Amino acid sequence: MPNIANGFVTAMVGVLNGTILYYLLKGFVDTGILGAEWLIVCQVLNLLAILASVHLTRYWGTFYLLGWWFGFGIMWYAGLVGGFEFVIDSLVLVLVLFTRFFRR
Repeated sequence: MPNIANGFVTAMVGVLNGTILYYLLKGFVDTGILGAEWLIVCQVLNLLAILASVHLTRYWGTFYLLGWWFGFGIMWYAGLVGGFEFVIDSLVLVLVLFTRFFRR
């Protein structure tokens, strides 16, 4: 069963993968290999990935969710995740935890 460590690792790997992809794409745009519209495409896909992760939170265990939130917070503190993304995900995760607590 997934635990807090699994959630932490999932968040770290997800954010690092997104960061690497963004800077790789940005390098291609800066050198002129790709057009600037690809950065917009990447940002839209990132927003869709956030929405997908929010949708999946109801299937995660509570400790897995806390580990994911902690890992995501570390990445936000390090500047790898934007403030808007962190606030939106945090609000949803708190709402999920709140509803789980009062359902029991």
